Amino acid sequence: MKKFLSYTLVSTFILASCSEGRDSGGGNFCSNAPNSAPVITTSNDDYIYMQENQTIAFTVEATDADGDVINFTKNQSADGGLYINGSTFFNSEDLIDIDISTGVVTFNEAPDYENPVDTDGDNIYKIYLSVNDEKDCFTPYVRNRIYKIFEIKVTNDPSDDDDEAWSPWDGNLILNNDYAPYDKHLTSYGLIVAGLPDVTEDFMKKIGDIVNATLRRNGITTDPDRNLLLGNIIYYQTLQRVGSTGMSSYDPPLDETNYPGWDYVNDNYEVIDFIWEATQNSSEDEKTNAAQVNAIIKPLLHTITLILEKSFTAWSYEDPSSELVLAMNEAINGGYYDPTGKFGDLSETDPTAYKRAIAEDFAYWMIYTAWGSYSSFLPGDSPEWTIETLDEMESNTPLAYALYDDYIYRILGNPIRYLEALTFELTQTTLN
Repeated sequence: MKKFLSYTLVSTFILASCSEGRDSGGGNFCSNAPNSAPVITTSNDDYIYMQENQTIAFTVEATDADGDVINFTKNQSADGGLYINGSTFFNSEDLIDIDISTGVVTFNEAPDYENPVDTDGDNIYKIYLSVNDEKDCFTPYVRNRIYKIFEIKVTNDPSDDDDEAWSPWDGNLILNNDYAPYDKHLTSYGLIVAGLPDVTEDFMKKIGDIVNATLRRNGITTDPDRNLLLGNIIYYQTLQRVGSTGMSSYDPPLDETNYPGWDYVNDNYEVIDFIWEATQNSSEDEKTNAAQVNAIIKPLLHTITLILEKSFTAWSYEDPSSELVLAMNEAINGGYYDPTGKFGDLSETDPTAYKRAIAEDFAYWMIYTAWGSYSSFLPGDSPEWTIETLDEMESNTPLAYALYDDYIYRILGNPIRYLEALTFELTQTTLN
């Protein structure tokens, strides 16, 4: 499974205008009449997405201020690669063509997500295109022509997948040391959920059912976006850790010395918060059914939104212009979200980590409230979050509502009905 990163592509534009006189080969004179070069209006600030198993990728749009006829061309150097600043940038030219008059970009053969044939095998195909207005000089070095680089990201069509990673958890817990020190695990839509030895099997199965309900396809799911999220869950080897009681309850502590494999999992898998199973040793406020549901959902949403950040620029925790940060600031300015004091002095000791932490928490509050979970599971007197329903969100924080509607509503399932039916039994820990 290949990386699906969202980042801003640095564009390369090369524009040369006609000059007066003959070219060195004795060809036609360049026109002295004023002439504007064409303008490519198709954005390449991000990937152009297309699903596998089709040939048409996109259409390049361009305009010419003089109303001249526009021609589209693909470009390459003698050996098929593009050179920028002395380095070979890519070579996908043999795979892709463009119609000279319409600008329609097509693959010669429909790309196969499971078997990419781009140069580095990451399902991202780069093509270097040019547009001219038929007023070129005879020599190729003086012309009214503009160049642009596009990157086409091919996404998965799960309908042709045999890979069980795209499937829900089947209800069977796997008991082995594949992810040591965790001795039990399950996989739901590519998300690995792994539990330490003192976590009960019943608790793990409840988590598996919640993940199934959250990542399932439904009637309103937008498949390309959902597939992008699931693809990144798998690519980053996302692993949700599960423990018992809490980090400080382990004696000896959780580390590589006492739990061999601890460092390997943390270094080679995308891991974030622990889900903690409440036990008789937990604090009293953690022993309620609502608290246990929150102890599962909050880390799970932190994990999922981290992968959303890796998939969509709109979900960037750090970019001040991302839709997530703008929605968070709207909620803060309106007095609906107040992270003050939530993370100690992190805002001073590590401002970047603080930005990420408050954005991550905002995403949790926003999603969980929109699911209709506030009245059932969230504290009614929470000082940091005061919006209780989706209707309130739409009225008071429209940016947050739009972010939910554009992404979460169309990518994730809503597990609220399953959550409301859950009950938990407190256990006595076996290792603590």
